[in-house]
Amino acid sequence: MSDTSILDLSSIISISNKNNSILNELCRSVIERYPLGVIFSKKSPSNLNDINYDKDFCYYYFSFGLEQRCLLKRIDMCTGYINAKHDFPDYKQYFDDDIKVMKLYTNNQIYSICEPWSPPGIHSYVYTRKTAMTINSSDGSNDTSMSSSYMLGCFDLVDDVALGITSFKRISYNVTTILPLLRVSTPESSSILFSVRAISDDWFRHAFDALPNGIAIIDGMTIIHSNQQWNIIMSNVNKSYDNGDNNNNNNNDSNNRDNDNNMVSIINEWFTMMYGFNTSPSSLLTSAAWMSSKKLPHDHHHHHYNDHHHDKDDNDNHQYYYDIGTYGIMMQEQRAVQVIVLRPTMNSVVKSAWKAVMSKD
Repeated sequence: MSDTSILDLSSIISISNKNNSILNELCRSVIERYPLGVIFSKKSPSNLNDINYDKDFCYYYFSFGLEQRCLLKRIDMCTGYINAKHDFPDYKQYFDDDIKVMKLYTNNQIYSICEPWSPPGIHSYVYTRKTAMTINSSDGSNDTSMSSSYMLGCFDLVDDVALGITSFKRISYNVTTILPLLRVSTPESSSILFSVRAISDDWFRHAFDALPNGIAIIDGMTIIHSNQQWNIIMSNVNKSYDNGDNNNNNNNDSNNRDNDNNMVSIINEWFTMMYGFNTSPSSLLTSAAWMSSKKLPHDHHHHHYNDHHHDKDDNDNHQYYYDIGTYGIMMQEQRAVQVIVLRPTMNSVVKSAWKAVMSKD
């Protein structure tokens, strides 16, 4: 990739202004074009102790994966008036889970669960990860119509990658077929008129930063922007380098970002050398991929693993294993950048569910 950039990426690397439009647009593209599952969000009511099952926790956003993987039209799901009561007979369990997330899984804490999933044409399970996202007025949001709190999640079908059966999987991916989602709000009256507005770029930046999976945007081998979960994961990797737990580490390198960039290089070598998968950004515009159950070097004395679950036996020797995904997004003037996703394996954080699915006849 040329060192000359049409898009001024240096302004993103040194970003300090939360309203930076380039960064917001970049985060929007990453989420809208996410091909490794489904990113979704629900509006959270202000009073979690007095729930209205007809109006609260309505779907706010679904990424395009809902259409690709689940054959559901996201424009139909995100009218602002549909919630779990519309879709599930056991809807109260979904409300209970969302209330739990909003109350207990704040400040980068993640709720992981395996749950049934039966949209048209599918009868299976999904591996879901959720967190609470709060957007305060001080965060610089320009969208005054946004509520302050959201349940933010990502899920994918429990497939051969999630179960660790498949070590590598290529996914067909075409960014040109993904159309942006316009948010549709129907008035309370029965008027046939619709009020249409786009979800703000500010919201997408907040969602990127709070996403339950680790995610980073890479130009060449340099990280442009990474989210909170990526930084938490990499803080353990960096401590591992500093403590000499990795044979390839540079003990004289005190710059954590350099260590992060080194980890990006290692991940791309895995894709290329182990599986022959081309991770150049231009190639990633037509092919995404997962690697499953890859162990990252972690410091065992400074453990920052933020997943919470019900199983007492989950934190075993699999706790540092991740499914690693990658894809590309197109920026201005045909410029492409790489996205890398880190998702703790099911066997790491919901072991009992993983065992149950694996043992099914």
